[in-house]
Amino acid sequence: MNIIIIKLVFLVFVIYPHLRLLKQLLLDVSVQFMLDNEIIWDKRIDKPRLLSFIIFDGIFLFFWLSIEHCPFTTNYYGVLAYQVLLCACMLLCVFMLFYSWTNHFANSILPATKELAIKSCTKEYSSILSKDVDIKSLYDLLNGKYIDCELDTFISHIKPIQFGEKTKIYWIHVNTTNHNNINKQTLLELIVRLYPSVYSNEGAGYSLVGINQIITNSYRRLDGGPIKISSSNLQQWKDSRSKPLIEFRKILDQCLSLKQIY
Repeated sequence: MNIIIIKLVFLVFVIYPHLRLLKQLLLDVSVQFMLDNEIIWDKRIDKPRLLSFIIFDGIFLFFWLSIEHCPFTTNYYGVLAYQVLLCACMLLCVFMLFYSWTNHFANSILPATKELAIKSCTKEYSSILSKDVDIKSLYDLLNGKYIDCELDTFISHIKPIQFGEKTKIYWIHVNTTNHNNINKQTLLELIVRLYPSVYSNEGAGYSLVGINQIITNSYRRLDGGPIKISSSNLQQWKDSRSKPLIEFRKILDQCLSLKQIY
């Protein structure tokens, strides 16, 4: 086999996907960033694509440099079989680099990354309520004043927490001073009582990321809009001794025995 020609052919093949990657990193990311424009970068797709380039480029380069010399045998047919095997592996790497730019890759990687996020979140945050009768007791206390949803919807979010697309729970408890704004303090109280793992005893305190993950997955405003908890919301909840919050804590005490950490 003419190894030099084979190496050059493979080198020509890998140029195109790398030119596309270079164009994206320079024009769509770097230039747009310097011009203060919106960066064209979808992390759900482009991060896995970049990772595939790192992996398959490394494998391809190793085989590309190793194809000239067979470390196992000097027999003609043994060397030929070794070179054919390496060519097949390099061809697979080239295929994966081209494949990473196809719509099929984008469409298949989105569910995969979403499922991975679902699994990681599910392991980290779980409700202290596991029995339907206990969840129903909480639902009966909250429904109509604090939440608006069907019992089955409430159970699907509480037992256990399942990240993914499903009907949301509407948080309808509003501030006493401004009825246009929901009461985030009572919602925070519910989250930290139901999901104690959002609190760390190692000095980190409450995980704002964890709290927002749970709320984003399960809760919406009555108009369907998302609910976002900020660090100031969290601090206000810690410091608050408002009457609505105190009343809500008494309601939760009827079915949640977990001692609150402040």
